Amino acid sequence: MAFLTWVHLSDLHIEEKDTFNRSRVLGALYDDIKNRERFAPELEKINSLFFTGDMAYHGDQKEYDLATNEFVHPLLNTLEIQRGNLFIIPGNHDVNCATFQKYAVERSEKLNNGEKITESLEDVEDVELFGRRIANYTQALKKIAPHTNIQNPGWFCTADLFIGDKKITILCLNTAWLCTGSDKDKPCLGERQLAEALKKANDSDIVVALFHHPVGKWREIDDTQKCEILLQKHCALWFHGHTHLPDWPVSELSTEKCG
Repeated sequence: MAFLTWVHLSDLHIEEKDTFNRSRVLGALYDDIKNRERFAPELEKINSLFFTGDMAYHGDQKEYDLATNEFVHPLLNTLEIQRGNLFIIPGNHDVNCATFQKYAVERSEKLNNGEKITESLEDVEDVELFGRRIANYTQALKKIAPHTNIQNPGWFCTADLFIGDKKITILCLNTAWLCTGSDKDKPCLGERQLAEALKKANDSDIVVALFHHPVGKWREIDDTQKCEILLQKHCALWFHGHTHLPDWPVSELSTEKCG
């Protein structure tokens, strides 16, 4: 029987100046992972790592360089998993708010229902400009996880994982594309956005969805219910971050049961 086993992490919020706290947190994380068999012997073999957003704090290139050298590479080595089994999505702190901020604020104020969200997802200018607001994240993703299929980083990316004879498609969904750094920010996962991503999983045995904001539990705008229906219908697992609360740190999924 083949199993998908994973570690799920989120919200690193790495900053260039925060050396002391960063070393303490990462040191404790590596110690726990090295000694994970203390919790359960079956955790010895991990084959996947899901990171659900906010790897950086300001979306700066230097923050991603730090995260790559001090977090990603040591973590993969500690878990003894291949880079191709690493899956990352952007969060609100991965948005570089210095880029096209005025345009983003104006658009986020106007996109207040499902119809307008769909129009934006089909608008060439919006696709380009919102995508450029996470350009540093996208460049880091190309280096850290080159196996990721970056169709449209402003809205989603996908990647495939093979466990035994089962194909697992990972949907890396961007719920932070409307975020501007304001307390009034509204996470958004559009129906069109999710439907397009799901097309990449037509021949998959299992579909896993990653997104930063917990769908249905935050201040989303109108497409939430439609997206929940699609997620429930097509995705065996969902992972999110943002709440800074523990979810499933390590678990497993039988590909025979869910194929």
